[in-house]
Amino acid sequence: MKRYLLYMLLILWNVSFFTACFDDKSTNADHPIPDIVIDTTGIPETFKVVQNGRLSIQPKVTRDNGDNSDLSYKWMLNTIADDNPNSGAKSHYICIGENEALDTTIFLTPNETSYFLWYQVTDNKTQYRRDILWNVLVQSAYNEGILIVETKDGRNTDFSLIEGKQFTEGWTVADRISHGLYSSVNGSTMEGLVKQVCHSYNSNAQVKSKRFYCIGDDFYTLVDGLEYELVGRNFEVIYDNTLSIKPNQIFYCNSNVVLVNDGNIYPFSAGLARDYPNIQIPMKYAVQEGETQVMKISKVDKCVAFTHQSTSSTTAWGVWYDKENGRFLCQNSAPYVKSNIRTLVSDTEKPFDPNNVPGLETMYAATGIDDNFVMVMRNTTTGAYQIYVIERTTSKAKYLYDVPGKEIDNAVGYVVSENGNVVYFATSTQVYAIVLGGVSPKVNLLYTITSGEITHFSMFRQAWYLMNPRLYVSGVGYKTPIDTHEHLLLTGVWDGNEGTLYTIPIVSTSGGTIDVNGLKPYTGFGKILTVVSQQ
Repeated sequence: MKRYLLYMLLILWNVSFFTACFDDKSTNADHPIPDIVIDTTGIPETFKVVQNGRLSIQPKVTRDNGDNSDLSYKWMLNTIADDNPNSGAKSHYICIGENEALDTTIFLTPNETSYFLWYQVTDNKTQYRRDILWNVLVQSAYNEGILIVETKDGRNTDFSLIEGKQFTEGWTVADRISHGLYSSVNGSTMEGLVKQVCHSYNSNAQVKSKRFYCIGDDFYTLVDGLEYELVGRNFEVIYDNTLSIKPNQIFYCNSNVVLVNDGNIYPFSAGLARDYPNIQIPMKYAVQEGETQVMKISKVDKCVAFTHQSTSSTTAWGVWYDKENGRFLCQNSAPYVKSNIRTLVSDTEKPFDPNNVPGLETMYAATGIDDNFVMVMRNTTTGAYQIYVIERTTSKAKYLYDVPGKEIDNAVGYVVSENGNVVYFATSTQVYAIVLGGVSPKVNLLYTITSGEITHFSMFRQAWYLMNPRLYVSGVGYKTPIDTHEHLLLTGVWDGNEGTLYTIPIVSTSGGTIDVNGLKPYTGFGKILTVVSQQ
């Protein structure tokens, strides 16, 4: 709302260095003060501008007597984003203009919280003044889209961003690809090869921020999600220098960022300026052996199947395979409650006993349809592949599928559909769908690339869904996903010189069929290491 703030209100703000005392003679019939009128017709309540973009405002200022000759103007901008004009940020105003109209470059850092623009019009003879405040939301030059994590030298990492109708809500113009986002800001590419990125958002009113948590085989790096500026690396952001940096997986769950490092789970608070892990070493759980309760130690085998969000203390947020003890484990409530690591429920009527599945290794783990945990496992003795499905609400075994054929032996990436009972996988040259259900699943060849090799394989899911899927159901705050959400396979291909991202439309989420004619290539990248959706 446009807010006219009179002189007395500014005194209440105690902004004495911006105000001046004057002898108010406006009530004296011999000395009337012509009122100052600021006409803001057609001017929005909040201005949205990208960093280093132009902001132009042309209010019309008049006086009752028609004489503006003694008026002066001042445009003040606070340099700290703040939703509350009465807070401490009011002392951080700077002057950005002294004309009736404003036309200037906004240099402030992008922020999810608005800055305040304070317009002052003063009668220089009487010091009578009128004021108005606007909100200025400084946005990143880059919108919602797909962040391409790539390498051009095989040693270091850079970012590119694709914005377009397939990935960006409300996008109506031609697709735009921005290259070198990390290197252009930081002066060089990121050391090492990133294998996974987690996009997080902290909605705390005072600390609104976006981040990219990047992991490689031996490093952990934190990057600002608005400007792509390096925040820190390893112990610059993880305040535990006893930790051996051996990342396995990074993901966002229950409003926390969770790092699986060297088989152990480390949750971080997304609301902190730096990352203080809730260390879970050793990861202990109790089992009953006869009349004795025994504490055992578990390590995550490669990765965790995790829900995006969970508030129930009785259902699991994550499931993983304990390779040493040959069983699946889960953790109830939230990742921070490390005492809640538990065994699953054995039931002789179910297709397998989750507490007695020795001789397996995890190939992939994720949540699928109905939020069930889907574990793609390989038998270390026979080499056979099986898909174990665990019901989240009961922590019991639900389905066990034997994967036919030998195609999956050469898989380089997996996708578990959350809208259909389908698991996709890619080899170096082909994309397949495993349609689950019935007596036995079917493995269907979907697509064969004509040149190059597949280096990345995933599903497009909007960032807001990964962080708060409750918005994906009807009710307060309901957010309709764009048509491509959960309907695009993302396939990165490297031909030795150039990387290409192919988007493959899924026609039937239950049958795992695709539209080959709708396949779309995005070219001009290095070797694609991974991708992540950006809000």
